[in-house]
Amino acid sequence: MTGRSPCEPVGGLEIAGRLGVRRETVAMWKQRGLLPPARWTVSGEDAWDWALDIEPWARETGRKGK
Repeated sequence: MTGRSPCEPVGGLEIAGRLGVRRETVAMWKQRGLLPPARWTVSGEDAWDWALDIEPWARETGRKGK
């Protein structure tokens, strides 16, 4: 066991669902450069790791409750 949580890739749709916002909101954040850099591209779409990229970003920016 490495102690690291398993990779949890998410795209814009999953981010929107988990944060309770519209997909268009996530697209706007991306367009404005507010999201962290994407870790991967899957089928031409950006993807992030939920635990490593999006969840900490959402907490730091007040977009996710405690």
